[in-house]
Amino acid sequence: MNGSDRPSIAAFVLLVMTWLALAGCLGSFFGTSMPANLREHGVAATATIVDIWDTGWSVNDEPVVGMHVQVQPPDGAAFQATIKRYVISRIAAAQPRPGQVIAVRFDPADPGIVAIDSGNGD
Repeated sequence: MNGSDRPSIAAFVLLVMTWLALAGCLGSFFGTSMPANLREHGVAATATIVDIWDTGWSVNDEPVVGMHVQVQPPDGAAFQATIKRYVISRIAAAQPRPGQVIAVRFDPADPGIVAIDSGNGD
């Protein structure tokens, strides 16, 4: 095997960078991380889970659920929103359930954009 048969370092670096970029995008898509715009500019609020369902998807064998929530902003009237995807742990002691109050962040320009605020920088 000579040097021309091996992948170049540049190709390897490009592959790793692409993988990292996709991992970040997929994390937001599947609800494993909060979108950056909500993390930086979202309004913290509480929400009561109204309904929850299994999406049929999983990430690393963890179920992805969707939920309807009643958001109560710190200032203003409550409103309904849908969290389309959120990954829950199969072994978590407190699984999300209707009636449970959770921390969320919402986009003040578009209150329909809501994500669970796990409090860990996601």
